[in-house]
Amino acid sequence: MGFSTGFGKGIITNQAWVDALAKPVERFMPDVVEFLDPKTNTTILADCPARIQPIRSAVATPNGVNDTQQQAVLVSIPISLGRDLDLRPVHRMAVVTCAKMPVLVNYLFVVAETLDAGSAVERTFVMAVDLEIKVVAGD
Repeated sequence: MGFSTGFGKGIITNQAWVDALAKPVERFMPDVVEFLDPKTNTTILADCPARIQPIRSAVATPNGVNDTQQQAVLVSIPISLGRDLDLRPVHRMAVVTCAKMPVLVNYLFVVAETLDAGSAVERTFVMAVDLEIKVVAGD
């Protein structure tokens, strides 16, 4: 007789379970980000709480003219917004507030990967940030 988890039947992870866990997870998203329209870079598509985590050290990125440093950053947002937010590698993100690293408001992040780990309570994106470019308010 085989072992059955009930996973495919919605017994373990059903919508009520997701709803019950989603709110507590947002407590651990102390930052605020906004996703920008790729055509204008100023029109806000969505703003929401987030958790921002660098996932590797910056790497040199030679481009032949002005070599730069780029870093990969993991950004997690609540599933309530992430479920419907269709982000592609052309989309940009700006940090509105980040208490632990306030300098992040000076950078423009670009969606590098939209694959998600399949978390039921949050949506995660890998963002790339060019550490040589400082974004001035109003740009």
